[in-house]
Amino acid sequence: MTPLSLLISTSAGRQSHLRHCLLALQAQTLPPAEVLVIDDGSEGMQLVLAEFEGCWPRLEYHWRPADYNLSRSRNLGAAQAHTTGLVFANGDVLLNPNALAHYAQALNTHPNATVWGYVGCRKSVKASSLWFPDIQVNWLDFRFFPRSKTELFLNPSLAHAPHTLAGGHHFALSRSTWEHLGPLDTAFEYWGEEDVEYALRGLVAGLPMVFLGEAWAEHMAHPYGELFHTRATAALEYKVKKILTLENELLHRQTPLQDLVIVSFEKERALLHQHIHNHYLPQQPNALDAEMGLG
Repeated sequence: MTPLSLLISTSAGRQSHLRHCLLALQAQTLPPAEVLVIDDGSEGMQLVLAEFEGCWPRLEYHWRPADYNLSRSRNLGAAQAHTTGLVFANGDVLLNPNALAHYAQALNTHPNATVWGYVGCRKSVKASSLWFPDIQVNWLDFRFFPRSKTELFLNPSLAHAPHTLAGGHHFALSRSTWEHLGPLDTAFEYWGEEDVEYALRGLVAGLPMVFLGEAWAEHMAHPYGELFHTRATAALEYKVKKILTLENELLHRQTPLQDLVIVSFEKERALLHQHIHNHYLPQQPNALDAEMGLG
């Protein structure tokens, strides 16, 4: 099984999020070989890490001056990691207990792919966490989710523009893929699109995108009035120009796009479907119908 580094990005005001992220990490059936926390300029985050000293073979804290740049945080984490498998996660993500085991298996099966885990990314859909009942989480992934124990809802964009559905909440790739693609683009400042650009860069290079339902996770709900979000348009012109350039390159590739998109959800689909209907959905009964345009 591929040994994994978990590279967690955090920022000011997210101490409670990080604590719960690490608590969920303690429950993993396949513990990471190392956990590196990269902090975008907060104060007091080291006190959170002190609570988890000795939980993993290597736990490190890397602080840098705040510049609201997720790409720079992730690049720093990858540069400090020692393993062949890299899992990136934001500090507001709660991974299911088998998520890292499934990431390791996916990297064994698809060593040249970028692997994107299921996450609650529909902000308007909330419920209490399965694992921390006092925390409100987003649980519905509008890209793909179980309609039944055997059937998946698939966002139409998976077929013709899968890169637009890349979600940086948590994702993985091998060290060799990281070295092949290079680091994330630090010109993508503030919130948004650095994950889309990275997935698109991979597709242009002929590398598959795996959408990994087995690595499903909750996203801790939070307000979106932070500077990181409110200044998201600051680098918009550059982001749009680069993405359009890469999309044009993708159009000229010989490999059919459908051959580069893999959706994997066999092992955890029935379990998540059960949690949706027994736990999440009773708290917002119309959520799935609204997502599928039935409500």
